Amino acid sequence: MKKTWLYFVNPFLVLGKKNFKKAVKISTYHDSALQTASGDPFYAAMYAAYHPFHLALVAAYNTWKTSGGMQKGSTQTVEELLNLLSPVKINAWDAQVQIVLPKNSSDYVSVFPKGHTSFAQGEIDERINAVQQLGMALAPFVPLAALKLEVDTFYGQLNTARNAQLGKKGDTEHYSDMLREKISDSMVAMYGDLGLVMDKTKTNPIDAEPLFDLDTIRNHQQSVFKGILAGNENKLLVERTFSNLDEMRLQSLAGTKLGFYMAANAGDEPAGYNVIEVEANTKVIVKVTDFGPLTNHFLHVLNTGVTKGEYKVQII
Repeated sequence: MKKTWLYFVNPFLVLGKKNFKKAVKISTYHDSALQTASGDPFYAAMYAAYHPFHLALVAAYNTWKTSGGMQKGSTQTVEELLNLLSPVKINAWDAQVQIVLPKNSSDYVSVFPKGHTSFAQGEIDERINAVQQLGMALAPFVPLAALKLEVDTFYGQLNTARNAQLGKKGDTEHYSDMLREKISDSMVAMYGDLGLVMDKTKTNPIDAEPLFDLDTIRNHQQSVFKGILAGNENKLLVERTFSNLDEMRLQSLAGTKLGFYMAANAGDEPAGYNVIEVEANTKVIVKVTDFGPLTNHFLHVLNTGVTKGEYKVQII
């Protein structure tokens, strides 16, 4: 097939479709650069035309991010209830059933036909349905009426949490579609601006460079860092310039707590810097701004324990 000519490919749109956050980042850069240059009527007109696209993009991005946080919260609620279901709830319910129905009796088997398996394993909805089925199976046994009420109540809590989770998932997908639309609008507008400014600067095209975040557009830098730390070791991972939109996923992959900090100089010790600690065998997501000023460019990982540590950092 004939390959599309490079200049007919919108690089902003290609990037924006792959990475929502970078779409906002290059749009923010372009919008700010146009505003700075708006003392020139040519750029003032470009800023007036582009700025509404940028505002709509940022609003859609923030709505999508907020929706994602709500979905994460509702997912956590479902997981917490399921963790409570097995083994805590089901063991307690089983003990109460055995007071009335001897284990291995036909009545006991009718209540727990698969033992505890249905409550501990399987898809989320299957485990929730198992709770409803347990409540139904308890109905014939009058001495277990109070237990049936407890089981039915817990099923109601699970069902409500699950519905909320699915609803938030639908919301997030809806807002994701809206965000993609706003990314397309703004990236196409930016591509149009490139054409306008290239026409203006055609005798010296490099003059157009300050209006576009070329570092982000061209950025193919390493984003994942993994390694092992000896006890009491401090390792410099990378020197990188970050924006206030950047985030990191920090992980301790072994049985020791690790610390991470951003320093102003490659050889700086952690004293005076904000050290973010990650407990053994856990991970956290942090904003780069949580480390302190963005003028600190050197990311360190620190093991203050005596045992070997293992880390993984992903710039997201």
